[in-house]
Amino acid sequence: PNDKRCLQGAFLDIENVGSYLDYIIRFENTGTASAINIRVEDTLDLSVFDISSLRFVNASHPVEVSLRDNHLAFNFDNINLSHLDDENDGYVVFKVKTQSDLQLADTIKNNAAIYFDFNWPIITDEAITIVVIDADEDGYNSVEDCNDTDPTINPEAEDIPGNDIDENCDGMDATSSTADLEKLGISIYPNPVDDMLFIEHSDGTP
Repeated sequence: PNDKRCLQGAFLDIENVGSYLDYIIRFENTGTASAINIRVEDTLDLSVFDISSLRFVNASHPVEVSLRDNHLAFNFDNINLSHLDDENDGYVVFKVKTQSDLQLADTIKNNAAIYFDFNWPIITDEAITIVVIDADEDGYNSVEDCNDTDPTINPEAEDIPGNDIDENCDGMDATSSTADLEKLGISIYPNPVDDMLFIEHSDGTP
């Protein structure tokens, strides 16, 4: 693959704003011959990242790392990366702190450009991380949870039919046959039934 991702995932708890995010950029030679030189470039948004905290972590092959302003480059000179399967992959890992003033729902977006010799660059998809909170501490953050102020409402909650509350965040309240009949003024009793079942309308009509 030729991609970039944040190792912390798609969400950053607001309590961790200002801490390190780790990024891995993977590259794969999908051409028809070995790649002699590979260059990976990444431009970091200074409003999001504290560039002074940038640290190189690891790489699959010997690499020269350079930083000019907010432009980060990894040069794999004479890498001679094969085009054959199981021999055509590489990666680089770095980490950088976010700015400490990021706010709830802020989105941290970043991508990279990968150059194989003199070919046009491959632009990775954006690695996206959103600043979130789990206000009701139910294990689901403010993006995943449709009501982050009530711990009884979350994607794993059991939806109670007919109470006009979407407990499991699927976009609708669960219904049942008896609940639908009650809205029409029709009651069925007893429930559960034993020997005889009675059906009655709210106007008293059996």
